[in-house]
Amino acid sequence: MLLVYQDEDGQEYVIRGGQENESGVGTTQQYLFSGFGPILVDAGVPVEFSRDYMNRIVHDTPSTAYQLTDEDLDGRDPADVWNTMVDSAQLIGAENIPYHLGYQNSNSVAGTVLSSAGIDPTQVLPDGTNADQFPGLNNTLPGDFFDPTQLDPFDAVLAGY
Repeated sequence: MLLVYQDEDGQEYVIRGGQENESGVGTTQQYLFSGFGPILVDAGVPVEFSRDYMNRIVHDTPSTAYQLTDEDLDGRDPADVWNTMVDSAQLIGAENIPYHLGYQNSNSVAGTVLSSAGIDPTQVLPDGTNADQFPGLNNTLPGDFFDPTQLDPFDAVLAGY
């Protein structure tokens, strides 16, 4: 999940988090015991410079975006809300939090920054979706993050990781 802001001049900016290995390719052992590196965060960068845009995710994927309304913002200035979310995303990016597909990921970044601005992420999901489709959405970062390098191989199998 990523967040896009369009300013008054039509310029789009993005907040997103993702894995270092954007291809998602790796062995089960790499995934279980070293993860995919830290969550990499783009915080308020022009959308054309974001990793998702460069990988053609932003504009090649059919849009199911939810557009925030005045009601979602409680009358606050959208630029102020966006700046609050950018600040939160920068803090997450500075923490070197390990990426984990099912627990702390792009959804966790989006959910945390929306929450930091007083917006319930479960109420502003793309049309036709629900929170169950966004693993990690309610995992507030940085918090007590999950470190896949601390897993015992036997425990990982039993836990389903």
